[in-house]
Amino acid sequence: MVGDGSTLGTKATIGAGAQLGTQVSVGEKATVKEGASVGDGSTLGAKATIGAGAQLGAQVSVGESATVKDGASVGDGSTLGAKATIGAGAQLGAQVSVGESATVKDGASVGDGSTLGAKATIGAGAQLGAQVSVGESATVKDGASVGDGSTLGEKATIKAGARLGAEVSVGEKTSIGEDALIGDRCAIGDDSTLKQQVVLGMDVIVGRNTQIKAAAQVGDRASIGEAVTIRAGVVVPADAVIPDGTVVK
Repeated sequence: MVGDGSTLGTKATIGAGAQLGTQVSVGEKATVKEGASVGDGSTLGAKATIGAGAQLGAQVSVGESATVKDGASVGDGSTLGAKATIGAGAQLGAQVSVGESATVKDGASVGDGSTLGAKATIGAGAQLGAQVSVGESATVKDGASVGDGSTLGEKATIKAGARLGAEVSVGEKTSIGEDALIGDRCAIGDDSTLKQQVVLGMDVIVGRNTQIKAAAQVGDRASIGEAVTIRAGVVVPADAVIPDGTVVK
């Protein structure tokens, strides 16, 4: 079914059982596959592909050559840049912005109002809360989670299984290791590395160029300076202040 006032470009294809709302614009050579639905006022760019059973809300904009795979859902008012890819079964909330050539892999979820920069990658099964900002070329790997209101800088990496709380800030080119646990409102500077199973409490500050080795723990409200090294398994108590350049053994 194609709703009132909708427009199909040259060589566009609408699959069997697909449903287009009113005032939908489908670009040249775009494809809406079997059983998919596209909400009122949405726009599909040239060569865009909407997979079988995928669901797009109202006022969704899908860029040129972007792909929404089978069974994925995209909430009202969301925008997908050119060549973006939304994996099978992935879920995007309302007002989500996905940059050019960004990828959300199978089964991942992105909360309302979140923003993914160009070439960002969200791994399979990863979960982003509401109002999360992911910088250009940043990566959240399979099964990781990022809490509401958090910010990831350009080229930051959140590795598989890591969990970030709400309002966490991760600097540019910083890496958070596998199965790490980062508490609410932590701020981690640029070019830092936290290895696997590191635990930061709440409100921890970590300076730039700092290394926290595997399974180290840092208590609530601790302040870690720049270019600090915390060795594997070390426990830093709550409210500790560690000066720049210190090696904690």
